[in-house]
Amino acid sequence: MQRILKFIGVVAGAWFVLYTLTLAYALSSNYFSVFFIAPSAKVYNGGKRVSGWIHECSKCRAYILTRNDRDKRESYWISLGEKKPGSVRSCDDWAASRFPVIMIGDVNPPCFSFVIVDEHNPPPKTPSRDSVFGNRSVEFNADDGSRIRAEW
Repeated sequence: MQRILKFIGVVAGAWFVLYTLTLAYALSSNYFSVFFIAPSAKVYNGGKRVSGWIHECSKCRAYILTRNDRDKRESYWISLGEKKPGSVRSCDDWAASRFPVIMIGDVNPPCFSFVIVDEHNPPPKTPSRDSVFGNRSVEFNADDGSRIRAEW
């Protein structure tokens, strides 16, 4: 029994060291963006508080808002500009996990897909976002037409 516990401790310790080194590399590298969950974030749908969370970028003015009030989680990439207005885009089929730290590489970020438009099957229309940006808040129309508000 003691050997099993020692083995589990060694594996857990090795995993923790590997994860810590990866996180340190990602924070110091320009090839990764690290998003940390905002613990005080609140997400509202139509004025009613719903299950959801926000990941905040450590290096840039970008956020990933994930709502969990439907059958399937849905994430949105929020960019806040300094000189020009911010933007909100859907992450389509990708949804951020509830894990407190997300590392995203610069080669293939999850919410920036390129679609080849087929004339016979046009992509679905995205509703007008009508985004309103506050100091630490955003309000916009979701893909299903509902009004989402988030504060962090």
